[in-house]
Amino acid sequence: MNWDAIGAIAEAAGAVGVIASLIYVGISIRHSAEVVRGQSLQKFIDARIASLDKLSAPGNVEIYHRGRESYKDLTTAEKERFTALVGPYLAVSEFGISAYERGLIKRGTFESSKRDITRQFEFPGVHEWWAEERSIFADDFQEFVDELVGPPAA
Repeated sequence: MNWDAIGAIAEAAGAVGVIASLIYVGISIRHSAEVVRGQSLQKFIDARIASLDKLSAPGNVEIYHRGRESYKDLTTAEKERFTALVGPYLAVSEFGISAYERGLIKRGTFESSKRDITRQFEFPGVHEWWAEERSIFADDFQEFVDELVGPPAA
């Protein structure tokens, strides 16, 4: 065997090694992406549960129900509590929509977020609240909500 043959064998072995390394990296990246998607879904679920717990807590439920009917009839302190209840609840939906757009959660979870938003806006008080407090959300989320449920009344 001459040096040219040994060189060709070494080149072939090196090429096989590079291909094997690229396959391994591809599998690792795919696995990491799946882990991130799973973590995103878990964060979404945990945040949703926390928001629902907060909404249903004693003392909050009454303000939440009255505020949904008429935000403008709440006292200043009650409006702040209502914002502290509804704001985070909608922020969870904003997270769900953003995570879906980045491919981190599945379409069903995205659709669930849209239904949550729509369900909140079935009440006139939430529309009143949105007209006053929407600026606490990102501009793109404001546009998304306006397209989904209609812009706030002037």
